[in-house]
Amino acid sequence: MLFRQFVIGIILFQSIYSISFEERGIQEVHNLINGLICKQYYQYISVLKQQYTFPSKLFNIQSLLQNGLKYEAIFLLLSYLKIDHNFSKVISDTLRNKASGGLIVKRIDESVERFFMLLFSDISLLGNNVTLSCKDLFHGHVMFYEYDTYYDIIIVFHAKEYVSDKTDRSYLSRNYIWSLRNALLIQCNKNKTDCYKNLIMHSVALLPEFYQDVIEANTVQESYFGKHLFDINYFPEYVPYCFAL
Repeated sequence: MLFRQFVIGIILFQSIYSISFEERGIQEVHNLINGLICKQYYQYISVLKQQYTFPSKLFNIQSLLQNGLKYEAIFLLLSYLKIDHNFSKVISDTLRNKASGGLIVKRIDESVERFFMLLFSDISLLGNNVTLSCKDLFHGHVMFYEYDTYYDIIIVFHAKEYVSDKTDRSYLSRNYIWSLRNALLIQCNKNKTDCYKNLIMHSVALLPEFYQDVIEANTVQESYFGKHLFDINYFPEYVPYCFAL
């Protein structure tokens, strides 16, 4: 059994690191995550909540990241996800189709799950007119972030996922970013300054013919924040669980 888990771990590790780190917006992103001390970024970032109290399992990951033990941090985080066939039956096909991520539903360790649910709730309570629903906020992209010897676990939340009015003030601040290493939840405010566009303009370089669409979509691409690990989904109007895909 231990050998099997070791082999699975190696496969997961290879899948995470098989593609080279994307360089698009790397300096902007690093200034955002590690550069909250840079005053130029205060003009378009709202700190929603600082210094979260972690469950011990997330605190252990934070300690590993701070000590430069990136592989151990990733493996520990992934170990908190389990395939539970009984739990999978609770998540209907309809809900899976609404959710963000892969095909296999994974149950999250209970203490970590409760904390993720707290993050969703905090965004709903502290953000700009955000509701927990399948048309607004329901998912976050969990990323492993690496810049030189700086490591972090980032969750990129996209609110206002399906809205008709993209000029509304709340849509202009639809991107929320949580940093495990910094125990920090922030909101990006495009409506405050055009400087924020630097975090989405790199998509225009790849798809210049869709310039206006990219600007209107106002989406900070999670790929800017490193390697995708998994997505978390929360639909409290359907099930009282947060699950991973």
